[in-house]
Amino acid sequence: MKTKPILSWMITVALLIGSWSCSKTEYFKSESKIKEQLLGSWNLIPIPRTNPPETWIFSDASIVRQKAPSYNTEPVPYDTATFTVNTSMLKVEIKIDNFKVLLDELNGTWQVVSLDDDFLVIATDHDGTSGILQREFQKRK
Repeated sequence: MKTKPILSWMITVALLIGSWSCSKTEYFKSESKIKEQLLGSWNLIPIPRTNPPETWIFSDASIVRQKAPSYNTEPVPYDTATFTVNTSMLKVEIKIDNFKVLLDELNGTWQVVSLDDDFLVIATDHDGTSGILQREFQKRK
């Protein structure tokens, strides 16, 4: 009868090890820490490659989207929005409002899949109605 406690202990250890190996870096971060990491310019990675490149610039509570510059011209801001960050123990969400271009596609709540000093990956399913959309960014140095 000693096998039941040993078996439950082994399962608990296995689950703990498994949860550490799959740990997500956004767990337990505050909203202010996430906002701090978002600040700055992020180059949207065009998927598919035929999409035109653009840059998203995050400031205190707004996002500016810029088209990639043509030869010898400055980047042109062409859309702005506001954003808020909500964190919980298990996820980080960014709510984007007021984009005018591609508003149905970009406005809404996005879950942060990955965020570090170099890359940002966000995804949304728009409340389950249109499949999953994902956007990937590389921090502009």
